[in-house]
Amino acid sequence: MKAGPSEASSAARRYQALGLVVLAAALMSIGGLLIKLVTWHPVAIAGARSGIAVIALLVLAGRPRPTWSTAQVLGAFCYTATVLLFVIANKLTTAANAILLTFTSPIFAALLGGWFLQERVRGRDWAALTITVAAMILFFLDRLEPGNFLGNLCAIGSAVAFAGMLVSLRAQKSGSSVETFVLGGLITCFIGLPFMLRSAPGGAGWPGLIVLGVLQLALPFWLYSKAL
Repeated sequence: MKAGPSEASSAARRYQALGLVVLAAALMSIGGLLIKLVTWHPVAIAGARSGIAVIALLVLAGRPRPTWSTAQVLGAFCYTATVLLFVIANKLTTAANAILLTFTSPIFAALLGGWFLQERVRGRDWAALTITVAAMILFFLDRLEPGNFLGNLCAIGSAVAFAGMLVSLRAQKSGSSVETFVLGGLITCFIGLPFMLRSAPGGAGWPGLIVLGVLQLALPFWLYSKAL
């Protein structure tokens, strides 16, 4: 039996959304390397790239219209915790450790979604999560290090915060998720400002921070908001 026009349109939108999420994930994956290349205080890096990301998001999405709902504000603070902890983790542990531990966030998102949103996670979803995490472990196996406990702990904290942000975005019934990212970016920039004023970035410096802000934060989150 052939699908009707509405079903075909719905399937097309779903595949388009999945494609946007994949592209967003690919762009976000360059963060670990670029953060390693910028020599600066991790909180300063997080603040600077978030400030740049806010400017880029305003260009991409236009004027934000925040609703100031509980879910939106909570999502913004989860964003801040995500980016701060991820940068700190990359400075305290290996990029492989930070990336692998941070990208366990889908597991936490599934658990939090079931708890707060009453979304039932199907068996095939758990199977997909298990296969993904196992594949990542195999990919990074020769690069993982048991030490750097604080850095590993920050990476896990970033994963939990990212999951909280995703659940907060799903909980928002109106408005655009871009507002959550803009609010979170402003909070992160404000927190990082004192550290940014103490010194100038070294290594890849401002070019690396611009790439981090535009291509690794703003564009992926804008694509993700479109996917939602």
